[in-house]
Amino acid sequence: MKKLTTLVLASLSLGAFAATETATTIKPQAITEIVNSSELARADKQFQITYGGGFNQLLPSTGVQLGYFLDANNVLGLEMYRFNDDNDNDYDTKPESMYSGSTIELSYQKYMGNSFYIQPSVIYRNATTIDTYTANYVNDAWTVVEYEGKTSFTDLSVGFKIGNQWQWNNFTLGCDWIGITRHLSMLEQSGDKSATFPRRNGISLLNLYIGASF
Repeated sequence: MKKLTTLVLASLSLGAFAATETATTIKPQAITEIVNSSELARADKQFQITYGGGFNQLLPSTGVQLGYFLDANNVLGLEMYRFNDDNDNDYDTKPESMYSGSTIELSYQKYMGNSFYIQPSVIYRNATTIDTYTANYVNDAWTVVEYEGKTSFTDLSVGFKIGNQWQWNNFTLGCDWIGITRHLSMLEQSGDKSATFPRRNGISLLNLYIGASF
């Protein structure tokens, strides 16, 4: 009986020693991952503001984004973009079309991991489109004298983006890799109401942004 008790105590001691060894052995790579974790850096943040640019409906655009952290992996956002595609900027080429305006987006950014996120949104758009210009070539430049197919409108769309955003202390860097928008409802339209462009669905690409979280 004494030998059995001694054997049990020895086994328990070895088990406790092994558990202590396992608990205290952390690979250097794991330590690095914890220190550089964007999720960990977001944990104490409440607000963020970023500025960026990319291609909204495949047109050059720039904008400001404001964010409110519900927690480290859920962010409510307000995004404001301006875009412009005006072929009249090149005075050596006869102008053909124009599409310009702005959008306001209410978004929900859901992190699926350390930095990768999905982002559904509701989008309000205020824009003007012109199918073609009529222009005269005067003094070595094209001068617009008449618009054809011009329409101004406001509408609502829904959007969905995927991207990555990294956090280092208060500095943040991210990119919406790709997004799609689907037209929902025309709120107001004036001018050529036969124009179909306002009702088209859209694609956004490579919206890179930088900013601060605090």
